[in-house]
Amino acid sequence: SQTTLSCSPPFVQIGATSVLSSEPDIIDTYIEEYSNRRGAIVDGLNSIEGVSCVKPGGAFYVFPRITHPGMDTMEYCSLMLEEAGVCTVPGDHFGSRGKGHIRMCYSGTSVSEIKQAITLMQNFHKKHFN
Repeated sequence: SQTTLSCSPPFVQIGATSVLSSEPDIIDTYIEEYSNRRGAIVDGLNSIEGVSCVKPGGAFYVFPRITHPGMDTMEYCSLMLEEAGVCTVPGDHFGSRGKGHIRMCYSGTSVSEIKQAITLMQNFHKKHFN
């Protein structure tokens, strides 16, 4: 099953307000970090043959298109997790326009972990699509 609704609990929102009020420079630090993560995942995905990824303008998800015939995104995501250990979500879960896409989140990871995941994905693609 998929998450259909989520939000931050009030106590987390109150804590965030306190931190942002007392440490205003922290926002710039996070903007830079998320920008670095976004760059690493978009550039990495675009380096994989058969994958194209547009740089998202907001949020911390990417929605790359997978263009390899013979494997739907449900099978792709299952095998990617099973064989490579990289968690992706089929784009079909987000409506009919998501067909042929996957969704990945880069908020809870580091640039080095993103690069490691890209290497694992490249190896997966070499095994299944070359």
